[in-house]
Amino acid sequence: MRPDDLPDAEGIVDLREVAERLIAEARTDDKGRSSVTAVHGDRLRTTVIALNAGTGMGEHNSPAAATLQVVAGRVRVYAGERAWEVSHGQLMDVPDERHGVDALEDSVLLLTVAIG
Repeated sequence: MRPDDLPDAEGIVDLREVAERLIAEARTDDKGRSSVTAVHGDRLRTTVIALNAGTGMGEHNSPAAATLQVVAGRVRVYAGERAWEVSHGQLMDVPDERHGVDALEDSVLLLTVAIG
C-alpha cells in the first residue's frame, strides 16, 4: 500500500479497508509485516501496521510519546522483564524504554506518535 492511497478526498482514512489490504500484503512479505503512514502532520504521525501471527518487531527504542491500539488480532508487547497482552479494541501507552512486539494472531496495529 502506498501512502498516497491515504487519506481519501475528505481527509478520512478507512481503517477497515487499510487493515484488510495490509494483512494481505503481510502474508506475501518475507518478514510477515506491512505498514503505511496514514496521517503525518506537524505534531502527530499515525502508522497502521499489519503483522502475521508468529512475526513481530524486535526490540527498538521508544519514541518520546506514543500509543498503540490493536485494531484486529492480539499482540504481546514486552519491555525488559515486563510484558502486556493487548487485544482487539485495546489501547496502551507505549513503554518509555526499549520494547518489542510479537503477533500472537494476525494483527493490525495503529501506532500514534507525537512529533517534536
